Amino acid sequence: MSEERHGKAVLYQDDGWPVRVTGAYLLGAESIGAHVEALRVDLGEPFCGPPPRPLSEQVWMRSLGTGRWARGRLRIDKDCVVFVDKPGADGPERGDGGKRGRSRRNLEVDLLGCETIRNKSARSAVYARLLFIALAASRWRYNPTGSHWDMRRRDAAGLVARVVGAGDYRDWIYCGPDGVLDEEVLDDLGSLGWRWVDV
Repeated sequence: MSEERHGKAVLYQDDGWPVRVTGAYLLGAESIGAHVEALRVDLGEPFCGPPPRPLSEQVWMRSLGTGRWARGRLRIDKDCVVFVDKPGADGPERGDGGKRGRSRRNLEVDLLGCETIRNKSARSAVYARLLFIALAASRWRYNPTGSHWDMRRRDAAGLVARVVGAGDYRDWIYCGPDGVLDEEVLDDLGSLGWRWVDV
């Protein structure tokens, strides 16, 4: 892991890949001098995803402090790093949306039956990756019945492959970083009646 300093900000790189930043200036922050930490999410682990790309195409996330994370972009200047909120920020890679799989009656069925989530996952590897991260690291509760749902990391990776309609669990199981709950993914799961449970 190497470090690259830009004023108060530190950009951390792993094998030349930017993966984390601390002290990034938050553009448009109400309090002057507000700084944030951000993680890059459009990489596989260990970097089996897309090749290095310009900052304008990278997808970063910052914590909103409530279990939710916001997507955005980074801008690197000589004396600072700026985080710019960009809801729905995405990369150029795409899935290929094949046939859906079958699964037991629970959140899997709801995900596989939701055309909106399937289409987003097939169109955007970033969205699919963030869906996997949310499913693998969290417990979910269905509001009308109060029933709970969680699964092992490998099962979550296999489910995302079926939602995308291509590949298998190996295409998603190493995607990171862990613990990043994207606000769009949370809203989409919430529209199906599922809520994240902090365990």
